[in-house]
Amino acid sequence: VERSDFDGFEDQLIIDTSTNYPAYIVCTYKSKTANDSFETPDIIQHITINNYPNPFNPTTKITYSINCNANVKLDIYNVKGQKVRGLLEETIHKGEHQVVWDGNDDMDKPCPSGIYFCKIQTDKATKLHKMMMIK
Repeated sequence: VERSDFDGFEDQLIIDTSTNYPAYIVCTYKSKTANDSFETPDIIQHITINNYPNPFNPTTKITYSINCNANVKLDIYNVKGQKVRGLLEETIHKGEHQVVWDGNDDMDKPCPSGIYFCKIQTDKATKLHKMMMIK
């Protein structure tokens, strides 16, 4: 190695090329904080969500999975973007989970037929899933 600069901002490594042997470089990127300590990047949260049956009448099972433990909020919205029902707000362990929506709103009144969106969110990711209720 002729020269390297590992201050966290420049990523360069100059290898002596005067030999006939191959050079292998392994780079690990870390972010530098204000106090000059290094920390590993956050895990990217991946969420999947689906429901069955879809279309449904009036009950559907919503299945979701996350790849790390997280605070999860799961709500149902109508096509106008109005929140219809809050189904979940708690800390969930990584893996697959399910919750059932009975087709009622937060006042326990039946929702009309139509398109609804299930919104699942954590502090780092959000995903929407389209559902259809047919009565």
